[in-house]
Amino acid sequence: MPKRIEDLKLRCIYPYFKKFLQGHEDLNDHLESYLVGNYTMPPSLALPIIAALTPPEVEFNLTDDNIHQPLDYDEKVDLVVISCFTPQAQRAYEIADEYRKRNTKVILGGIHPTSIPEEALQHADSVCIGEVEPVWMDILRDCANGSMKRIYQATEVFSLENFPIPKRDIFPRDVYKWDAHIVLTTRGCSVRCGGCPIPNKERTHVRLRPVQNIIDDIKSMPYKEFYFADDTIMLPGKKYSKFLLKIMEQTKELDVSIFLASTMMMIPDPEFYRQLKAGGATSMYTIFGFDRVSSKLFSPECTKQEWQQSIDLVKMN
Repeated sequence: MPKRIEDLKLRCIYPYFKKFLQGHEDLNDHLESYLVGNYTMPPSLALPIIAALTPPEVEFNLTDDNIHQPLDYDEKVDLVVISCFTPQAQRAYEIADEYRKRNTKVILGGIHPTSIPEEALQHADSVCIGEVEPVWMDILRDCANGSMKRIYQATEVFSLENFPIPKRDIFPRDVYKWDAHIVLTTRGCSVRCGGCPIPNKERTHVRLRPVQNIIDDIKSMPYKEFYFADDTIMLPGKKYSKFLLKIMEQTKELDVSIFLASTMMMIPDPEFYRQLKAGGATSMYTIFGFDRVSSKLFSPECTKQEWQQSIDLVKMN
């Protein structure tokens, strides 16, 4: 029987995030002292974004599997919403299967289901491919009417002018080892590195979140430390460097500590990094692997001088 959207009851689940070293214990002695593969990230932004998009009348419930909150598979809810990365996928499927055994509707979304929707559909009634913002109200409407589609995928590009401030407070504070938040600055990537899911999930045109929206988001957080989640923000080119420095002009007044991430496609300009430091940047995670600079460094044609220049660039940061 159809319902009103306001009468829906949702159960959103953040599945356990399996750390790299948990599946590669033989590497413990080599990597543990460097905190590689054994760190605890703040929760993903996916469910806080969904919470911000959900009408306040809808009953929104969260279970964080990472802090061992219990799951009640017999709970009567209209829809179970699960977002996952690849390290969470196996657990996400286990949870989804248990709910579906009890005829509870399940929708899966996130990078992993977006990358392999045909696999995700074996464990869910519906899959959200790509960005959730343009289709979330459609999902709620169809859920209320009892007419869920198998696939939800936006047909138009979502403008970050309309990006909501994520409701991060749905996750309990002070239970993760890293007291920090994740901040979204961009969507999309034009580089198309092999192995990267971002162009498929967010398309190849890079969209910039309005700077004031980012600053308002930062000011709303209880923590002074946060992580710009998008590698795109560190790509070479005036569009990205101007955008990042514009953000940093405002963050330098906020007494914050910013963690950046980048591929090896970085700007080789010491002054640029001095300005980032002045804006509150304190550390940067550099990813070797899929971008064109890394590919060259790992090729037989790479010279010792080129390799050293790249190492020096990383050390400069």
